[in-house]
Amino acid sequence: MFELPGPEAIDGMLAEVDQSVVEDARSAIGELNSTVISRMDAGRSSWLIVLLEARCSCSIERITPPWESVVSGSDEPDVLLVRGCASALASLVESGSPPGMIEKVCSSVLGTPTHMRWPGEEVNLVDPQGRVVLEMPPGSEVGKLITGLNSWFSSSRADHLVASAAYHALFESVHPFRDGNGRTGRVLLASSLDSLVSPALLAHRRDYYRMLNRLNRDIDILGDWSAFVLECATESSRSVLRIVRDTDDGDLDGLAIALGRGLRRRAYKPRRDNRGMKKEGGRFDFLSAMGPGLVLQELLYGFIMELIFVTATRIGMLQYDSSLQLAIVIIGMNATWGAIDAVVFFLIGGFSSRKHVMMIRNGRKGGKDREEAISYLLDEFGGTPLDALTEEDERRICERILECETESNADIRRDQRQSALSSFGCFVVTLFTLIPVVLPILLIEPLETALIVASALSSCTLFFVGYKMKDYFSVNG
Repeated sequence: MFELPGPEAIDGMLAEVDQSVVEDARSAIGELNSTVISRMDAGRSSWLIVLLEARCSCSIERITPPWESVVSGSDEPDVLLVRGCASALASLVESGSPPGMIEKVCSSVLGTPTHMRWPGEEVNLVDPQGRVVLEMPPGSEVGKLITGLNSWFSSSRADHLVASAAYHALFESVHPFRDGNGRTGRVLLASSLDSLVSPALLAHRRDYYRMLNRLNRDIDILGDWSAFVLECATESSRSVLRIVRDTDDGDLDGLAIALGRGLRRRAYKPRRDNRGMKKEGGRFDFLSAMGPGLVLQELLYGFIMELIFVTATRIGMLQYDSSLQLAIVIIGMNATWGAIDAVVFFLIGGFSSRKHVMMIRNGRKGGKDREEAISYLLDEFGGTPLDALTEEDERRICERILECETESNADIRRDQRQSALSSFGCFVVTLFTLIPVVLPILLIEPLETALIVASALSSCTLFFVGYKMKDYFSVNG
């Protein structure tokens, strides 16, 4: 069952959030808000954006009325639910009401008066077989938990955006109402951030719910959760900003149509799929940062190099005075190989990333630069699923890429940090392969027997590594 940590503990977890993520969110939110005010009728355009946030928030819970009906304000039940969320959000933004008014917000979201759970009103999350997956706090504890949560939020030393993201997760863990908790929580979140967030949360609905459920059992991921939410706010704001900029000044009808088109085309999906470290938690989770394919590849290289030395020693090509001397040579060889591999991986990744950005930016100039950029992209896509397309479609995709926005400098720096983590992982994984080889050499006598055991262990492990690699490099499913 969920227990609310103390204020100091919560602030301590939030202090670990990467400040570049926070600054990216603050910049994207501010840029969208200022652009909307300068280019559109502030009141009406803001209402359209509020409707988009509400529609996406409801869509997370499979409430998906047509966008046109939401804008026109029909009396369909699902439309009324979306507009109830929008009204609650607009009211909060206008009044700046604190999260303490959650009963009023939830009543607006549900379209009917409601109250926080009383003693005896219990809510649990169950699976399709009816088994309890998550046990929410009892109704008798809800009032105390919400009071403690609001007290922490009002006095937190954490950055306001980070604290707002954390508040949402903690609010959902308390689950103060029998119904409407998710939509109410996202209304409070968007109001506190002064930003859209649900468009990207909808695109990553599975991650959103998975992290929320995990947080009930592992509160230590609260910082990673907050980073995830702020990244979604950043990408939601940037996606809508692109739509606003592509719309003629003052053309509210055009803006409404474009926002709806973005919904249908899933234009609000954030570009964060490869960042396993953020999804799963640990700041130093280099295995997630590397990805399974690269991990298996480094294991394969490490075992092959060690088997070369073991086999050469067994057949007499190499001779050593002692088992320790052989072990030191193998360790030194593997450490050197791992270090070289890590450095090369990091440098090549950095050079390639910078070249990609440079070519795309130059390609926008047109003429010879554009043709050169298209040829470059076609070459880079060689050996990928794009090879299955016709030449015309491949070229069309490359031309579309040249029209897209490249990463900001902050995004590039964040990718470089991720690349450095992956490079470190290459080194560590290569050293890990020493265990089944070096331990038998050091612990078993005579050396010939130790070499046989080391060869058998590493060969068996190598077989399973190779077998597992088929999931990432085979075309046979």
